[in-house]
Amino acid sequence: MKINNKLTKQGTILWTNPNPTSSFEAQTITLSSDNYDFYEVYCTYNNSSARHYLNSWKTIKGNGIVMSETGYSTGLLVRRKIDVTDNSHLLIFDSKAGNDTNNTYLIPVYVIGYKTNINL
Repeated sequence: MKINNKLTKQGTILWTNPNPTSSFEAQTITLSSDNYDFYEVYCTYNNSSARHYLNSWKTIKGNGIVMSETGYSTGLLVRRKIDVTDNSHLLIFDSKAGNDTNNTYLIPVYVIGYKTNINL
């Protein structure tokens, strides 16, 4: 593995949720480009209260991520899996709150692609 000691990180928004306050069911989203080395997915934690939290998770090209949050007041673990299927599509699974499907948690808001000069 060769890693250059310079890191260039230029982000581009590849996808934006047209309705980020609605429940987000399992689906495949198409990115505007596949020419990026890693992706960052931003999600709101919960849209059912006045308090919204925005967090992000990163994955390198060709891999997937499991996003998770724990509710401050409830202690409820919420998770949602995302697979990068072919570098231009993300397969977004249903959100799970405990053992139950609840797609009002971890709603994807946008995806940013980053180009680097790291050679893995």
